[in-house]
Amino acid sequence: HNIEQLSKINDKITQLKMEVHTIKTWQLNYYHSLLYEGLDSRTEGLSWIIKCIWFLGYNVNLSKLPPFLDRLAIEYLFKCARLDIEQETIQKRLREKIVASRELRVKSEMIQSPEGALQKSKGTPIPSINI
Repeated sequence: HNIEQLSKINDKITQLKMEVHTIKTWQLNYYHSLLYEGLDSRTEGLSWIIKCIWFLGYNVNLSKLPPFLDRLAIEYLFKCARLDIEQETIQKRLREKIVASRELRVKSEMIQSPEGALQKSKGTPIPSINI
């Protein structure tokens, strides 16, 4: 009975992996078609499409870039995409560090004065920072 159960689970995993692959392939083709047509429907320009392709785990097919782009424009798009990803990564790390710092401060206050920290945290909400 256990072997049958494991076999069913493995079959389901295989099926799900195939579905994920199919969806990623569809997305890749869709993004490449948007890229080729030069459809920059967002404020980021075409670099958002490049980032989406990278996030899927693929490289951008250079033959799928709009034919009207020259080498310098292509380099610019790729640089914008790389820098945007770097900026997003740094912002995410910063947010994580701010949260960790707040948690450490609250723990420190509770260690120093458990009653006072409890009253403080109830009366004074910690401001949020939008980055």
